[in-house]
Amino acid sequence: MDSCSYDNEEELFAEVHNQQQNQDSTQSQVSFRQSIQPLLQANCNFSNCHAAGAPPNQGVFTNYAGVKQKVDNGSFKRKVIDPPREMPKNRSPLPESDIDKLKAWLNAGAPNN
Repeated sequence: MDSCSYDNEEELFAEVHNQQQNQDSTQSQVSFRQSIQPLLQANCNFSNCHAAGAPPNQGVFTNYAGVKQKVDNGSFKRKVIDPPREMPKNRSPLPESDIDKLKAWLNAGAPNN
């Protein structure tokens, strides 16, 4: 008969608790100005895809207001975060570490910080 290798509840849930603390720490550290905007500039504004002058339906990611509009209508999460990830087009997919930053920022309410 197999049994649980943990002797007490604290050990059993310690890993889950640590993961939650790490996620909370990541969310509090992600800011639009320092983390998200540079990521978007490097991956979304190339070839003027989401740069100033882009068609309105594409969205302009050179400022918070443009990004927030796509966040609010759900298209940002749907195209960048949710599988199958459609963006960035014609480029390598974003690394999971960047996706994690974007998720943390969205989970924090996409603040303009």
